[in-house]
Amino acid sequence: MIFAAALALGAAADGPMTPSSKWVVDYRSDMCLVSRQFGAKPNLTIFGLKPAVLMDGKSATIFLLTPNDGSRGFRHGSAAITLQPTGEKRTFDYDSDVPKGDSLRVYEMMADADFMGHLGQATGLTIEAGKDSFSLATGKVQPVLDAVATCNDDLIRSWGADPGARAAPLGNPGSWFNNADYPIAARRRNAQGRTVIVITVNAKGDPTACRVAITSGDPDLDSRTCELAKQRGRYVSKEGGDRFAIFGIRWTLLNV
Repeated sequence: MIFAAALALGAAADGPMTPSSKWVVDYRSDMCLVSRQFGAKPNLTIFGLKPAVLMDGKSATIFLLTPNDGSRGFRHGSAAITLQPTGEKRTFDYDSDVPKGDSLRVYEMMADADFMGHLGQATGLTIEAGKDSFSLATGKVQPVLDAVATCNDDLIRSWGADPGARAAPLGNPGSWFNNADYPIAARRRNAQGRTVIVITVNAKGDPTACRVAITSGDPDLDSRTCELAKQRGRYVSKEGGDRFAIFGIRWTLLNV
C-alpha cells in the first residue's frame, strides 16, 4: 500500500528556486522517498532523497527531476553539491537519463552518511552536474531526514526485522557474493535483478534464517542470494536475542 505524509516545515531560505509544495514522504512497499517541488511549470523541478535500505544506512540517493531541454540519452559524470549557508562543497558521481515518454530529465547521486549529516543542517543547496546547474532553497533539511528515517524503520519492521537489533558483519559482505555464483538456470534465461534479503543472526554470530524482502523477479536469483548469505555470512557475536542484517544484491550479466 502506498500513502504519502505531508510535512509542513518552516519557510525556506531565499534562493533562486523557492518551494512550491510541502515535503512529501512516500511510504512504499520496497522503499521510502521524500520529495519537494520547486518553481512552477514549465520550469518545475523536483528534489528528493531515497535512503539506503540498510539496518545502519545513513547514506541516500539524491535525485533531481528537471525539465528536459529536448536532449535524450544517458549521461554520467561528476556533480558538485554546495550546501548553504556554510558553502561546504562535495563532489559525487552522477547518472542522468530521460525515461521513455517522459518530459523530465532525472539526475541521481549516491551520497555517503557523512555528507548526509551535513546536509541535515543545510537550508539550501546548489547542484552542478556537467553544464547544468540548479539552486534550491530547501529550508532546513534535518526534519526531512528524520521523517524519512522513521519511514525506513517502519519498512524494516514490515519485513520482520527490528531496526534496533543490528547484526554487525565480520568483513565485507560484498565479498560473500560474486558473478561466479550466478545460478546456471538464471544465466540461461538472461535473468537479472536486485534481491533484498533479511538475515536472522543468533548470539554466536551465525545466520539462522534468510527471507526475501524484495524479489529480483527471478526465483533462482532470490534463492541463491539467501543460500550464499547463510553459507558465507558471519557476524560479531553478542549476547541476547536474535539480530538482523539487510543486504541488497544486484545480479548483472556482463555479456547479455
